[in-house]
Amino acid sequence: MRTALLLGLFCVSCGASEAEVREEIRRANFCTTAADCGNAGSVCPYGCDILVNKSQVDAIAARLNATSNNTCLYDCAQLKSVACESQICVGKYQ
Repeated sequence: MRTALLLGLFCVSCGASEAEVREEIRRANFCTTAADCGNAGSVCPYGCDILVNKSQVDAIAARLNATSNNTCLYDCAQLKSVACESQICVGKYQ
């Protein structure tokens, strides 16, 4: 059963468009406090420090890795902290 579920999740992710993945990231980025936020990583072509609700980090990271095209490189600034602003996780770089 678990294998079938994992295969099903993979097949769903392999056909997703970049726009669909970006929408999933947007929906997963919610918070009440900064402690609600987590970093799903920096994945091409989705950007540096993809911040989402910490309950969504593993699912979004798996989705990103399954759909990444690895055709670009990022020179990401070092993330200093995370804030929750207007119920959205926001990276602070200074």
